[in-house]
Amino acid sequence: MVTSNPKKDLLNHSFRLRYKTCDLKSKLTALILYVEECDELDEDKKREILHICSKIAQRNNDLITTECKLIETLGKLLPGSDDCEQNSMLATVA
Repeated sequence: MVTSNPKKDLLNHSFRLRYKTCDLKSKLTALILYVEECDELDEDKKREILHICSKIAQRNNDLITTECKLIETLGKLLPGSDDCEQNSMLATVA
């Protein structure tokens, strides 16, 4: 969505990206919990799946940190971009 304020648009897109990353983290957590409780997988398969999930989680955490820096930097570089759809949870969850 494009508005008449490109600064606001840029920040809004950054917040949406951050929201999607948090959503991925939530879904990954649900997958991990499911695998841990799944009786149909032997311990080796669980360990392999959880190892892969761990790698994804680490990269996702790195992405979250980077997105926070992006949002902070954009906020500083784009004065007058107030009133964007920032969600306080998205700005602080890491």
